[in-house]
Amino acid sequence: MIPSVTAAGALMKRFAAQGLDLSPERRIPPYAGFVFFADFLIFLPASLMIGYTFQHVYPTLAAVEDPDLASYEFLPVNDVNDKAAVGSNKKQPNPVAEAKSSPSAHSSSPQAVTSSIRQTARLLRSLTGWPSFLRGLGYGLLSGFAFLTLWRLLALVLPFDHLLAYPLALIATAPLHAAWTHSMVAVPSHRSFFSRIPSLRSAYRATWLPVLLFSVLSCLSTAVPDMLISLVAGPDTLNVLMRPSSATTPASPPEMSPYTALKLLVIVVLSVLLKFVLVIPAHVALVRVQTTLLPADEDTIVRFDRSFGGRVESVAVCSKCGFALLRAALASVTFQSWRRIVLLRVKLFALAIAMYLAMGAILGVQVMLMRRA
Repeated sequence: MIPSVTAAGALMKRFAAQGLDLSPERRIPPYAGFVFFADFLIFLPASLMIGYTFQHVYPTLAAVEDPDLASYEFLPVNDVNDKAAVGSNKKQPNPVAEAKSSPSAHSSSPQAVTSSIRQTARLLRSLTGWPSFLRGLGYGLLSGFAFLTLWRLLALVLPFDHLLAYPLALIATAPLHAAWTHSMVAVPSHRSFFSRIPSLRSAYRATWLPVLLFSVLSCLSTAVPDMLISLVAGPDTLNVLMRPSSATTPASPPEMSPYTALKLLVIVVLSVLLKFVLVIPAHVALVRVQTTLLPADEDTIVRFDRSFGGRVESVAVCSKCGFALLRAALASVTFQSWRRIVLLRVKLFALAIAMYLAMGAILGVQVMLMRRA
């Protein structure tokens, strides 16, 4: 769903660029460059929130959290450091282990942190402040770079790019992706950057099937709507919408009948439904399996049952069983958790749209004022 928001942002930028008449007859004020540079500095954090925090951090935490897990409540790291500073002679507490004795943790109806965007944001700020909203960004960049590089190389020698090269590249970079997940869900520690990457054997053994399932379903959820749009409105429709106008690409999409527009609307709805039915469950299963690969001495910032409700042996109990079955990962997610995960994504989608509209309105007002200057 969030990639759809990113596409919407690209469309807004395209239409905004079309709205700017930069012909010689219409001069731009000399201070316009400073204004747009200030906009860049202001909008950069918002863009990072939409493109990274909303798309990766929040959904990952929501997929991991088990709100029904008893006797667990995360104690903010900042509070622990404050207490340690007062009593330096005492043994420094474990932020998660001590939280397990909290009375509120034994509540009969525990509330999931990720059920609310504000509560999740409050939890992230309690870790290391505002930088926590970008936690795991370094691993994400490394994982993405390795995946894209390997994908392009495999595409040169293998046929059927998305059917073979794409899943093989994802499986090959599974340890890096697991480290990325760990960096988003684990309690902050002083471990070195590369020490967080799990062993290749355990990572491949545990995640090859969830990664394969996720890659196949992701391709289907994108390929099916694209194919339907090409059949209904022609193969150039997506290029017209997503690419800047040029000599080969017209500035506006071709005219279409109301019936064709209705078909496109149905396809868009189908695309969103495919994301919910296929991609989100596959992502949840993958993230939960990856989280079981966390070392036994590391805890997560949200409740998480590594044994999946007793369905598999926890890696904290038996190091030889360092992975969880795909079926157990999905079966351990209750109906209430699925509802929470879906609602969180809907909230993030609405918030991202609102942020894009606000940024677009600010740019629109600035352009109007510059034209009158």
